Amino acid sequence: MSTVQCSRDFRISGYNPTRTWPMLWRNLSPYLHGTPEQELNHDLKACFNAIREGNFASSLSGATDNPVQLRKEQETHPIYNGFPFSATSPPITIFEPAFAQAKHELSNFNEINNDLSMTVLVGQFITVSNRIYDDENEWELAICGTLEMLLDVKLTQKVVMHKENSSMKATEADAANVVFVFETLMTNVKCLPVHVECKNLLGCSGDATLQSNLSLRMFQSATPFRSVLDLSHCPCLHVGVMGQHIQFAGSVYTDCFASQELTDIITLVGNPYYDDLVPCLSKIFTVIQKTMKALVKHYQELDPAAWRSVQCILPRSTYASPNSTLPLELHFEGRYRYPGIDTDKYS
Repeated sequence: MSTVQCSRDFRISGYNPTRTWPMLWRNLSPYLHGTPEQELNHDLKACFNAIREGNFASSLSGATDNPVQLRKEQETHPIYNGFPFSATSPPITIFEPAFAQAKHELSNFNEINNDLSMTVLVGQFITVSNRIYDDENEWELAICGTLEMLLDVKLTQKVVMHKENSSMKATEADAANVVFVFETLMTNVKCLPVHVECKNLLGCSGDATLQSNLSLRMFQSATPFRSVLDLSHCPCLHVGVMGQHIQFAGSVYTDCFASQELTDIITLVGNPYYDDLVPCLSKIFTVIQKTMKALVKHYQELDPAAWRSVQCILPRSTYASPNSTLPLELHFEGRYRYPGIDTDKYS
């Protein structure tokens, strides 16, 4: 298998132009209208560079509660979450319709329908959250059952990923929904549509959402999860639960690992009667549950026979789905070079 030489004197393994690029070119050829090959070739190399960054990133503990280490990691192996501003990516909503739908519904809050069962579960979740626990393990055990019902998916606690060819732990999800995608001769290929990170209290041991991003990128960059990157942009819902606070975010893995918040940090305390909080949080969970189901469906419908599909690289607005065609006036002119992109790494 060949490699691609890059400007910073490292080589990206796994890139085979005779296998990868021609198929991508055939997928795009009806819509390209003379776009030069190097434009998308550039983005393919960017994808492999993003995976490489996930493989070589430092440990999570050092990056989540140490500002100096975080700055260093964001310079060398960035997560494009807008912090700092140089690590700004395109909106994740243009890559994943489930996130676009969630953003749309959350911006029209009064139109979200609420049901009694969701309200009851939210009340239980708030009650469990408003207690002081001795440690994070006790806290996770207390909330995961209710959170599982709120998301309407099976959550596996303590999902551990080991270093390749080693029994040492590389990272761990406090809870996650693990979906089987397909089977190969070597392993079962899996994915994580939702990643849950728990902190006993907000401000203790770093930022839950940031740690969730770092952990998920390590999962998606490693075997047996890495194979899904050949088929999908690997959308994931992030749930950060920090004592009496909760936040929802989403991420995609394209030519960079991009993460953006779907909600602000929501406070679960302060109102003794919860007359405003319960209905509002119920509506948010109604939208998040729909998003979760859409992501699970996305992974369940992946075709294992595909290889480096165009959808891994381009926004959804630039290619046709199996049941639709592109408008005649829409054509691909080139990738948007977002403010945070570092073209020196692979151009």
